[in-house]
Amino acid sequence: MMLLLAVAALLVATADALTVRQANSTQDVVSGSASAAATTFQSYYMQHKSGRGIWKWNNALDAYQRHFGGLAGQPLSVAEVGVQSGGSLQMWTTVLGKQIKMYGLDINPACKSFEEPNVKVTIGDQADWQMWESFFVTAKGLDILVDDGGHEPIQMLTSLKASFAYIRPGGYIAIEDIAGMWYLDPMFKPAASFIGQMGQIALIESVHIYPLLLVVRKAGFAQDSPQAQQGKLVFSGPKTEVGDFTAMWTAISTVQPGSHIVLKNPQWTNLFLADSLTNFFGHFIGLHAATFKDTPTGCSTTAAPACTNAIAPLSHLQSRVSGVHIFKDHAVIEVPATPQPIQATRMGTVWISYR
Repeated sequence: MMLLLAVAALLVATADALTVRQANSTQDVVSGSASAAATTFQSYYMQHKSGRGIWKWNNALDAYQRHFGGLAGQPLSVAEVGVQSGGSLQMWTTVLGKQIKMYGLDINPACKSFEEPNVKVTIGDQADWQMWESFFVTAKGLDILVDDGGHEPIQMLTSLKASFAYIRPGGYIAIEDIAGMWYLDPMFKPAASFIGQMGQIALIESVHIYPLLLVVRKAGFAQDSPQAQQGKLVFSGPKTEVGDFTAMWTAISTVQPGSHIVLKNPQWTNLFLADSLTNFFGHFIGLHAATFKDTPTGCSTTAAPACTNAIAPLSHLQSRVSGVHIFKDHAVIEVPATPQPIQATRMGTVWISYR
């Protein structure tokens, strides 16, 4: 029943032609930054030395700059599940601009104190469909939803399914902290089924897999629009073309660092099907392998301001693949020039204990 309600709301939202705000033509679509002098997600994070705490994976910040940075300055509606100590709310409104409508969702009533004129905070359980229905009475539609909440599969799936109908064409859903290969059955496979249903009615533009992170972009915008240019990813280095998964895996192990692989087969006309997405999620589940190391030891379970959590060591796949990008008729696999650490260092000095 809830899925039927979500699909019905989805059709209404699409019929209303809600659109993501057009990107400014002066924006750099390659780097995703509004200008050379603009504040990026990475620079804001590294300069946030005091005040409300913020804790993000470094590769997630890279992905956000890549996908969202070009939207800076636009009148967006952005929501984040799991605001914890409030620092991330400040990050979104600084990097994307004070003109955005910012919504925070958290289960901790203490987070209500982070409200400001352009920031509203909803207290509730992200696994509760009624909470989402109530939230969208106010929020109406979103351009970006980031799930950094409870990190349980059922919570992630509810965020995805309950919010998709209210994501504007060209908008994004990002799910953070998919920390472990065990997420394949309880999270990725049901997500593939749902995304596949949306893909069958032409509502998926692209799906992006990064270590510990899934990004889904909604379709529904003109391919020759500024919107399409803003979201266009640029892949660096030499290109290697392959036609099946066997050749893809050979290429992943053998191509030179700093290149990319294009997987395309004329017989694969729609990769946005449940079976196809399940196949991709299964092949690349190793990107989410998580053997964590805290510095100082045990700090990640406390509210200590000084804490770095890192994947150590990186898996072979995490060393050889930095991103997988699935489009309707092809996929692109990025091989980094050098393996990059995957870590989250707490920034800021004021921290709320987890509930």
